[in-house]
Amino acid sequence: MVVPAIERRPAVEAPPEREPKRWTVKEAYAWLELFPEARFELIEGKVYERMAHSPEHAGGVRRLTRWAIRVFGDESISSQLPLSMIGRDAETSEPEPDIVVVKPGDYDSRHPRPDEVLLVVEITYTSHKMDLETKAALYGRNGIVEYWALDLQSRRLIVHREPSEKGYGVITILDESRSIAPLAAPEHSVTVASLLP
Repeated sequence: MVVPAIERRPAVEAPPEREPKRWTVKEAYAWLELFPEARFELIEGKVYERMAHSPEHAGGVRRLTRWAIRVFGDESISSQLPLSMIGRDAETSEPEPDIVVVKPGDYDSRHPRPDEVLLVVEITYTSHKMDLETKAALYGRNGIVEYWALDLQSRRLIVHREPSEKGYGVITILDESRSIAPLAAPEHSVTVASLLP
């Protein structure tokens, strides 16, 4: 029995994986003009759709907003509005934190910059990786002096301080029995439990 010869062909190489498009802030705004109803956040050149908030997340935003207004006054508080980044992130990131406390200033013609921010707070419920890794690194390397992540599932507050190019030098995890005061208002302590549902 004669076995037919098998022609050996070189294996076909799969095409290299293409890097997803990295958006700039300028491109994202142009896109928004075409789709004005779109809700998104630009982080490190990636566009993330802002989903509807769960009742738990919305409740966290309301509780934190009320507390922040009592401590800092309503003129200093913004919720889910853009921040302008600096350095290499200026063109590729425009986060919209859940709560931002800013220094007094005129923000009608521009977004606040990191050196004008006293405190950023994100409510983390289903977005742990984004809030505790990606955004923490972004806020740290942009010099935001204090970043809180309120973890609703684990009922804890993760406090980030001492920003650096690598993120934050000091990260403190507080369970619901503990209290904390923001660096910008050290006389105003708050219990973690009072911020949780």
